[in-house]
Amino acid sequence: MKRCGRACSRGAGSTSGNPFPPLGVTGVKGCYNAARFVNFVDNLLLLRHPGAGLESFELDLDERDFDFKEFLPANERRVNLWFRIAFTSTLDFSGCPALIHLRMEDCDIEENISSPFLKHLSVVASFFQTDPVRARICLPGLVSLELTGVLRRAPVLESMPLLVSAIVRLELDCHDNCIKNDYGDCDDSRCWNCHDPRTGADHWRGKSVLLKGLSEVAELELSVDSQVFIVNRDLKLCPTFSKLKTLLLSEWCPDIASDLNVLSCFLKHSPILEKLTLQLSKVPKDPAEIQRSYTPPEQPFALTHLKSVDIKFDEVDGKVFNILRTHGVPLEKVNIQRTKLLDLNVS
Repeated sequence: MKRCGRACSRGAGSTSGNPFPPLGVTGVKGCYNAARFVNFVDNLLLLRHPGAGLESFELDLDERDFDFKEFLPANERRVNLWFRIAFTSTLDFSGCPALIHLRMEDCDIEENISSPFLKHLSVVASFFQTDPVRARICLPGLVSLELTGVLRRAPVLESMPLLVSAIVRLELDCHDNCIKNDYGDCDDSRCWNCHDPRTGADHWRGKSVLLKGLSEVAELELSVDSQVFIVNRDLKLCPTFSKLKTLLLSEWCPDIASDLNVLSCFLKHSPILEKLTLQLSKVPKDPAEIQRSYTPPEQPFALTHLKSVDIKFDEVDGKVFNILRTHGVPLEKVNIQRTKLLDLNVS
């Protein structure tokens, strides 16, 4: 699919086959705070199921019904966004039961993606242009997923209980990145990647964007640039990867040899992990300026199913071995492929 945009889903019906319902917001007497009214309408629109469209959307902004100061024109931009959100349609393939393989490369994706039938999805080097919200991928029957080269905000992955394999690679083209903070909450109010609501910075904050949707995968390859914060933020809400047997943390996984959040959390939450591969080109350094706000507590956990750990590094730091040992991984199960060895002082 090349350069797919809004035309892909115009005329798509609801997943139930019924006409889309209308939505109206009228009469706000009793609400004394404009910010609360804005928050109410935001949630009313954003918390809908990704396959649920609208036949019509009506706002009655009669100032006589307001118990707070003048709402317009101060909130005109927000009102315009509401109408855009209301009529952003969905790439809803529920009417295409024969479509089980879908590859989207170099696409402009302006809608959520939804289908009960799709089994295999590849999204490569594509723009998720759904500001001020994140796109949502709702594919409960998905078996394999490739999500690489995400441009703009990372999409929300909803539950995929049948998922067998997934490849997720996030680089600096993903707008969920910040050089100052690992969790998208830096002190610089001018940092639009962390704070600008117009680009979706606040949408889905406090909820898992990627990892919850991946929590039932059996084989996972995860590659994340060191400045991309969305995986670190998800790790605060880290689910249990109850089916994960094969894990590859590749190339840019943040802080694998310094803070070790990613590696530690996966080891703690993958009870049947059998094969772990760590693949980095060099040992990441810990910038002094980075504001660190979260480190998972040390808690020994025996990985009784783990058969092998393959470390493919140009440089190996003893911290990696320390975290493996903390989680009960015998060093005789660790295989190292390296060109340069640093100090392996395992304390």
